[in-house]
Amino acid sequence: MQDCTALLAIQAFDLAADDLEIRIRQHKDKIRKMEQEVGQEEQLLRKKEMLREKLQLRKRATEKEAADLTDKIQTADLRLKSAGLTPNAYMAMQKELERNRELLGDVESRILEDMEKLETLEKDVAKSAKLLGGRKQHLEDVKKQLSGEIAGFQQEADLQRTQKRQTSLKLPASDLELYEEIRHKTKGKAIWDADKSGCPSCGMSLSAGYINSIAGTSRAEPCPHCGVLVRWVGIVDGLR
Repeated sequence: MQDCTALLAIQAFDLAADDLEIRIRQHKDKIRKMEQEVGQEEQLLRKKEMLREKLQLRKRATEKEAADLTDKIQTADLRLKSAGLTPNAYMAMQKELERNRELLGDVESRILEDMEKLETLEKDVAKSAKLLGGRKQHLEDVKKQLSGEIAGFQQEADLQRTQKRQTSLKLPASDLELYEEIRHKTKGKAIWDADKSGCPSCGMSLSAGYINSIAGTSRAEPCPHCGVLVRWVGIVDGLR
């Protein structure tokens, strides 16, 4: 490997672009997470609204049942007060009247229970709807802010890549190919600075001969263990 000064500039552009892409992903992940949370709150609110509708329908049906029973009771009262009923007919109608009154009591109890549930649910739905409205507005504000930042990050990343391409034109093709190959394998950093006798990437020991070959120069050589490019930035004295 020849002088790696230009390659270091190439790597700086790449790493800067990588960092910007990470920040873009983080922003997008944040937006996606907030959207999911708001979506879950919308689903929960819809379930509460559906329960409210179910209770309202049940309450209306129960109120109709109560009205029907009330009509039956009033009719039975009138008939019991009228003349001409046989003792057996009177007794049968009296039993039916008592049964309907018991049923009416149960129905009215169910109506009261549903009214209490509806009152509590109405308050909960109103509170949830208000909170959801606030969350949606906050989401829109955050999306607007982060989308602007994402656009800025993307523009800067594109600039870094453009500068890399321009600088790459000055490099020998073989050096650039080796750098790109290593960067692809490591998925990031290709050139590492070493100041100790261990590879800063894989941690494996580097021989004195290997270190002496790059110490005091601007060259970088592939690590014999992991293949990343290593340049020496440590003390030169005592190595030769």
